[in-house]
Amino acid sequence: MSIRVYIVEDQPKTLKGLSKVLETIGWIRLVGSSLDAETALNELERLEVDVVVLDLELLRMDGLEMLAHLNTGKGHRPEVLVWTAFEDEDKVFEAIRSGASGYVLKSTPPSKVAEAIRIVHEGGSVLQPVIARRFLNLFRSLETSIPNDDGCPLGQEEKDVLSMVARGLSNKETSHVLELSQRKVRSRLQSIYKKLGAAGRVEAVTTALSKGWLRLQ
Repeated sequence: MSIRVYIVEDQPKTLKGLSKVLETIGWIRLVGSSLDAETALNELERLEVDVVVLDLELLRMDGLEMLAHLNTGKGHRPEVLVWTAFEDEDKVFEAIRSGASGYVLKSTPPSKVAEAIRIVHEGGSVLQPVIARRFLNLFRSLETSIPNDDGCPLGQEEKDVLSMVARGLSNKETSHVLELSQRKVRSRLQSIYKKLGAAGRVEAVTTALSKGWLRLQ
């Protein structure tokens, strides 16, 4: 089964180069691309897309603004892999907080970009250690000292899945640990996002931790 990919990149030469590489990979199907966020958002409304490869440094509407629009859209929301020329830690951190599943530098070898697409499609995250540490510190700072189930909309199985996510496990790893099918893990995550009004994994974890509904230990 192929992964349907859409690219948003404002440099025509760079866009053409990445498109050409991804089109040679058998399990990736490039369903579209654009040079700006506005065009991309319009096309994503009618296309079936699994993963968006998104440049943060776009003209007019930048990548972070596009992420915000994706979060408020209706229907299926694709996974987002940030594609950036510079390792701007603050901007990447904000993009992940806003629902992106990870990032790769434009200097990354094509095979690694393809692997990153596969990972985020499977529900995993692609983060460098420095960014991962920032999220762990964030999660620890939000964790309350006293558990609190008051008003928690999550069932126990959903809590178990979210706990694995907070520890950095992918959907595949969570499936193995909890002895659930990967389809059920993905289904539980979608239910969690809907119940918590979260754009993605990070927002779901931070919401649950801050309310005392989830523990890291």
